[in-house]
Order: sequence, then C-alpha cells, then structure tokens
Amino acid sequence: MMPYNEKLPEWLNPGQEPPNTIKSSGWTPQDLPPAEWMNYHQHRTFKALDELQKNAIHQEIIGDISELPTEDKQIVSAITKIHSDTDMMSKQLILKATEMDSLIGMKSYDAQLGEIITTNGYYVSGDKGGGKYKIVSTGLVDDGYIVQLNNGLKAQLIHDGTIYARQYGVKLDGVTDDTNRLNSFFEMFGEAKLVVNDGIAITSKPLIVKGKWRGDSQNNNNNSFRKLTFNNATIRYLGPIDKCCIMFWHHYVSLIEGLAISRFSNKCYVDMTMVWHTEFKNFDIPMLCMNRETSIITEKIADRSIQTIKFSRGYIAGYNLKINSTGTWINSIHFYDVNFFSNKTTYCVEFYGTSSFQNITFNKCDLSYATKSIFYINQDVANSCSIKLDSCYLDSDIPYTLDNNWKGFKVTVKDSIEAAGGSNTIDVLYIKDYMKYYRMGVYGTNADSIPTMNMNLCKNGDLFCTNPLASPGWISNNANIIWSWKKGDSSLSGNILVATFRENVTTYLYSAIPAPFNGPYTAGLRLKLVSGTGQLQIGLGGIYRNMDLSKVLIGEEFVLTSAGQGSNIYTAGANLSPSLSLMNKGTGNVVIEISEIFIVPGLQARFMLPLHPKAQVFRCNNGTLNFSGDGMMTSKNIPHGLYATPSHYHVEKASLEAGNSGIKYVIADSTNLTVYFNNPPATGTGNMTLKWKAEI
Repeated sequence: MMPYNEKLPEWLNPGQEPPNTIKSSGWTPQDLPPAEWMNYHQHRTFKALDELQKNAIHQEIIGDISELPTEDKQIVSAITKIHSDTDMMSKQLILKATEMDSLIGMKSYDAQLGEIITTNGYYVSGDKGGGKYKIVSTGLVDDGYIVQLNNGLKAQLIHDGTIYARQYGVKLDGVTDDTNRLNSFFEMFGEAKLVVNDGIAITSKPLIVKGKWRGDSQNNNNNSFRKLTFNNATIRYLGPIDKCCIMFWHHYVSLIEGLAISRFSNKCYVDMTMVWHTEFKNFDIPMLCMNRETSIITEKIADRSIQTIKFSRGYIAGYNLKINSTGTWINSIHFYDVNFFSNKTTYCVEFYGTSSFQNITFNKCDLSYATKSIFYINQDVANSCSIKLDSCYLDSDIPYTLDNNWKGFKVTVKDSIEAAGGSNTIDVLYIKDYMKYYRMGVYGTNADSIPTMNMNLCKNGDLFCTNPLASPGWISNNANIIWSWKKGDSSLSGNILVATFRENVTTYLYSAIPAPFNGPYTAGLRLKLVSGTGQLQIGLGGIYRNMDLSKVLIGEEFVLTSAGQGSNIYTAGANLSPSLSLMNKGTGNVVIEISEIFIVPGLQARFMLPLHPKAQVFRCNNGTLNFSGDGMMTSKNIPHGLYATPSHYHVEKASLEAGNSGIKYVIADSTNLTVYFNNPPATGTGNMTLKWKAEI
C-alpha cells in the first residue's frame, strides 16, 4: 500500500455524541456547540480518516478511477465527499468555540497557539470588559493586555487603538478598590488611547500615570496614542487624608481629558512632575499641585521641570493650586476658563521656591473665592518670574497678595472684572483702602464706572492750576536745570512743564509723599524730547529705568517709568521720592517737555488719571433743563458734559408749554444737545422744562 502525504488530524478525546435532533437540523449561525460535541466530531473525523488510510487502496495503485467498475467508482466518490464535508464541519466548530462568556472563563479554556478568542466580558458576560484575543506564547502578563492561561499559553488583547479600563478588570462599581488594576491599566499609556468610562472607581493609594518622554527608546512617536480619557467616570479617593490621589509624570505631548475626582473623596490632590507640552481639559479636581509629593514615584526622575502646560475648562473645587519650583523651573503654565473655587482655603494660588515661574497666565478664570489674597508667594523669587491675568473675574475685597508684596514677580492685568461688592456694601470706604484693593485694568460691575486704582499721589501730577510764572515748588531746585511752562494739547490741564538740562544732574520730583499703605509703587513721566542726547533715568526706591535719547524721535511722546518690582516694598508712611537724572550728556543742552507725572500704587504705569475733577470721564449723563420762553426762539442748547459727541441721546417734554411747543428734532455735538421746536415757546418765566439723557 502506498504511503499518504498528509498527517492525520489526531484527536484522542472521544467527546459526546450530539443528539439526533441536532444531527437532523444541523448547525445554525447563532449556535455555540458544547466542547464535548466538538470533541466528538474531531475524534470521529480522526478515527474515520485513520481507518481509510489503513484500509483504503491508494489511487496510484488502482489507477484511473474512470476505469473502475461502477460499484467501485461510487465507493471512492462517497469517501471523497465524506472527507470534504467532515473537514468543513471541523473548521466551523473551531470558529464557534472561540466565543466565550468572560476572560475568567478563557483562562481555564485549553486554547491552542494562534487561536483567536472573543470574550463578552471580563468577569461575566456583559460587564463591558470583553475583548478579542490572540493566543501567544510570550509577553509580560498584566491581566489586561497579556493574560496568563491555565494551560501555560497567553492571550494577547487585539485592539483598534483604544483600550478600556474594564478590559483590565477595573470594576468601576463604587464599591471595589480599583487602585491596583487602574495602575496596571495606566502602564499602557502611549501604547493606545486609554479610556476609563461609566462608573465610580474607588481608590486607596496614589494612581501613577507615566507618559512617554521625547527621548524614550520605546517612544512609538504616535502622538494620537498619548491620550487618557475619563468618560462619565469618577475617581473617589478614600486613602490617607491630604495625600496625592493621582500623579502624572514623564509626559511629553499628552492629552488628559475629563479627569474627575469625586467631591466625596477624602482631602487629596492631583500632582505632577516632569511634564511638558501637555493639556488637561474638562477636569474637576479638589487641588492641583506641581512637584509636591514626587517621592511616591519609585523610578528615578531625570527632570522635575514643568513647561508649556494648558489647563482648560475645569474646576479646582474646594482647595487651590500649589506650585513648587525648588531646584527646577516651571514655565508657561496656562489656565483658560478655570474656576478656582477655593472656598476651603485662604488663597487661590500658592508659589513655593525661588527658581523660575515664567509666564504663568490666567485667562477667563474665576479667582474670586480666596479669603485672604489671590496669590501667596512663599519667598522672594528671580526677576524673570511673571503672572498675567486676562479677562478674569476677581473680588474687589481681596488683594492680589498679602500686603501687596509681590516678592519679585512681575504682574500684568488686562480686562479683568471685579465684583464691586466692596464699594457697594461698605458704609465708609476710606481712600487708602480704595487704593489698596482696587486695581488698574479691573473694572466695577457698573457699565459707566471709572477705571479703578488710577489715583495719582503726585501733587499737580497733571500740571493743573500751576502758576506759569512760578517755579514748581514740588521739584527740588538745581542750578543746572531750568524749569519753565508752555501751553499745549498733550496734557489734561493744557500746561506743559519744560526742563532744560545744562549738565549731567539728578533732581527729585517730590521730596516727601507718604505711602498710604504697605506695597509696591510705580513712578513715571509722559514726555517729549525737544533736543539733545544722553541717558535719561527715572528712579524710585532703588529701581531705575534708563532711556537712551539717541533712540528717541524728536517730538514723539514717550514714557519713562520705574516699572516698580514686587521686591521693592514701601511701608505705610515711607517717603515716595522719584528721581530724574541726566547722564552721559552730549554737546548742547537737553530739553524735554513733560505732560504728566505720576506715582501710583502697584506695578503698572497709568496715564490720563481721572480723579482730578477736571479730568473725570463720564460715559453717560442726564438731567432736567428749565428755562423761560420768549415767543421767538426756535432751538435750545443743552450742555451734556461728556468728553465726546454722544452716540445715543434723548430729550422729552416735561412741562405744559414744552408740550405745546413740540420737539421737531435733536442733534448733538461734543458740547451740546440742540433741541429744535415745532413752534417758538410762549413768553413766560420758567415755563419750559425738558428732560434729557446722553451716552457715548
């Protein structure tokens, strides 16, 4: 007998024969045959083929089948069909057998190398932890991506770029402690998009989310995989109080979205270190820290710097932000549309360390919930530190810092809004408190209120009502400077102070203006260069700024300001005496024209100060005008008192004769509203009354 080339599909488990009803109806697509039935068909197929090979006559021996007798032909054809049908049935049985209820059940299944298995759950069918797996022999077991089977092989998760926490056995049932399984799950960060969805994860220890760094050898350079999303999922931390609940570190170009720490958690905070170019969005957390508890990371931390991070659309609910730059730098941290609901602490933001805090920005943020001050600064910092507030919501009763001591930070405030509760509810608002708590760039809630904190401490700083024939007594006399006056349009008062420097010299603009409260102050000039070259310098309390006059265009107005720094703090009552110096004078006199001089609380230069009566700016005005008719007038001017031509105005009749005369139309210019009558008002004493309103 000739040998056969194909190896028999040996299958020794005899299994159990299916009932006759199944034999009659056959398999349907939704059937999942029991393993014993599959074993029966595999075993019988093997036994039948074994019998054929042992007892059949090979074709090479019997020759061409067409030459066989009819009876023998039928036998051979029947054998061939049985072999084909049995092989197809075996393949179908193997395919159906790979769908299982759960991963736990898959562990005890005797899978074969290369087999594909689909599970409908992790613990039980339908628990959202199911997945598709390929049977492999190698891989680091983590009970999620690589699962150890009882037969010694392993199942490797097949994913489409997204892995879910429940595929790691995270229950999210609000009862089970999910700490360990979540930490195993987070070790897959950067290998796929990670999703924690639908439920409450109980934790008792810190969660560690390590990202991919730009220099990592295992970095797959697929930025789309560097994403962790919490979708309708919350972490409820029940571990030790005032500890880290989740740590982010070793991240470069990551996206963390939807992080929510339950407000029923024990007091805890989110911490991070070694994070660059990463965004956190749509978050709700109790406290945010940077470099607070890095000791919980067991690996070596190569770099504790934090740079170019964006936090958007989030809540810091209950506590605050704490940043520590000790031994490193923290730069370009941006908060956009973040509510600092710091009602359980005294500050919204706390800074620790002396290293760099460059470009810390708050845009459209609510910083109004602090009780002592918005910022706490632990100690003096490097001059490169800066904070920017843009379009934020603040509280007018809460200062920026304790005693306005910025300790080296430079601060920029733009278009922020304050709740004006301080001025609307306090019976007596003292001037020094007004200056202390109201800030430039911050506006009250009333639409037509004057910008706050523009109070110039300089006597005659706007040069108003100064006798042009007298030397300004508030400027120290020096024979090398000639002071004079001229008229001009660039000052509020129409007076320009002219200084002619004949030599290099220093003078003091004011000898002793007492500081009304503890804090920083800024001095400055608004001026023009008429002629000459040299270095013009202004100073206040050891802070100096120079202007090289060779770079200044003749006749162009410019600003020279001390730009006071937070490290230069005056105590209440200390003398504020700004100096003006000329150095490195060239040939010829240096002549400058000064339009405004100011000393103001805070760190910013302010011009066109409105607290002098003549300088007040009103956006709207209204009143009642009473006058006598003469039987001839056809129009009447109403002075509106605004600084420009109003864009909206209205005049109405408020007396019988005014009603009889009628109003034909009203026009406006920069000075008056002019009312034109249908008929000249009748002669009488005080018989015409008009009510009016105008708004720029």
